[in-house]
Amino acid sequence: MERTIRVTGKGRLSVRPDTTRLILFMEGIQATYDTVLEQSATMTEELKNLFVGLGFQKDDLKTLAFHVNAEYESYQDRDKSWKKRFEGYKYIHRMKVEFPADNKRLGKILYALGGHREHRLFLGGA
Repeated sequence: MERTIRVTGKGRLSVRPDTTRLILFMEGIQATYDTVLEQSATMTEELKNLFVGLGFQKDDLKTLAFHVNAEYESYQDRDKSWKKRFEGYKYIHRMKVEFPADNKRLGKILYALGGHREHRLFLGGA
């Protein structure tokens, strides 16, 4: 005769994160394709220099995605028909930076980024 023993239970595991990852979104719009690329390159270089000043290497800031698209605004003409008007070229640059978990360092980074207002910058965490 075969006997079976069943054991059931619940468990919980908590582990402190060992890495902080910041996802940064930078965007800008310009009238021409060349100027929007120039703006993106300038702002990216400025952001990399900001991170170097915070103790990172220049290549610690990694590009995840980069897009340039034509932007149009919809408007209603005098004859009540809807039309589109060219607004310019818009770039969106998504980057990440990772570092060992350190709330003090994170605070310094967020403070420095808060003063970086030459373009639109969005932060996300993962």
